Amino acid sequence: MNLDYFYDKEFKYYLFDLDNTLYNENIYLFTAYFKIANYLDNKYRNNSRLEYYHFLIDEFLRSGRINLFQKFFNKYRINEGEIDSLLKILRTQNISPKIELKNDIYDILKQLLSLNKKLAIITNGSVQQQKNKVAQINWKGLLNSINVIYAEEYESKPGIQSFSKITSEFNDFNLNHYLFIGDSVIDKQFAENCKIHFVGVGDLLLYKL
Repeated sequence: MNLDYFYDKEFKYYLFDLDNTLYNENIYLFTAYFKIANYLDNKYRNNSRLEYYHFLIDEFLRSGRINLFQKFFNKYRINEGEIDSLLKILRTQNISPKIELKNDIYDILKQLLSLNKKLAIITNGSVQQQKNKVAQINWKGLLNSINVIYAEEYESKPGIQSFSKITSEFNDFNLNHYLFIGDSVIDKQFAENCKIHFVGVGDLLLYKL
């Protein structure tokens, strides 16, 4: 892939994943884990906030987010009834300053808009949390020109209902006009299921650098 291909005039619509494609999701998650650690430490007054914080990060980096809070509850014998409070922190936190877009992503988005391309984001995950993530990113004025689709409102990627929503909104059903940019196997499979072109964001940024 090269930038000539990426900016091919046949592509009219550029669809992006959100997490770890446009920004580093760890900044959002690790900030939430710090706030969770503070919340529990303040509630139980056991001076364990740093231990809580490092456990959440280390376990996330080792095994991902699946069952992360359950492992946390088991290790520290914390009442599982706290899950609602922890999820609220995770899904509604405010971050200051705002999270920056990945290096060069802003320039790419701005360039695409200058070429009159249409942009959209299709993101998996809790709709409340994903909306909050979008709100915590410093878009530098670009968000008003980007259509955001929360896949959970239709069907999680790699299911294609969110893409059907996009084609209906753009009123263009020519699959050759669409390019999807993502960072994961699910993103690539989504593009394959939609029968549209795919570019890995790592390859894109590596080439641009």
